[in-house]
Amino acid sequence: MGYIESTLMKSENIIYRTKLTKWTLTGFAWLAIFTPIAYAINTAFGSIVLIISIIATVVQVINYFTSEFAITDKRVIIKTGFIKRNSFEVLKEKVESIQIYQGIFDRILGYGKVTIIGTGGSRNEFKMIVKPLEFRRYAQEQIAI
Repeated sequence: MGYIESTLMKSENIIYRTKLTKWTLTGFAWLAIFTPIAYAINTAFGSIVLIISIIATVVQVINYFTSEFAITDKRVIIKTGFIKRNSFEVLKEKVESIQIYQGIFDRILGYGKVTIIGTGGSRNEFKMIVKPLEFRRYAQEQIAI
């Protein structure tokens, strides 16, 4: 059972779910490409680059598999992180607006940044969300009910 299922209120139903894009897993691929070059320059430097790339890749994989994004009939629920957990839960009545940002490559690859603005000016940004326009549409449909 994931975080979202474990925090559902009585008679609360999940309407829509999404996740981080798999492109988050390629963010440190350039380090893997750079490692042989670093080894050619200096073995110690190459070892440092290799260790950094392994750690960064493990962190990204954990972040990918432990991040959860959902719209329910009562709330917007977002959880990221594993050891250092960051959860964002807001009742649908408290959402003022949802902003989407997608650059050209984001649009081509099907992901974007979602910013949820709540009453009182709270602002929460979540990057590299799959199908952000669909996420916003489902949230707005629930808010309008």
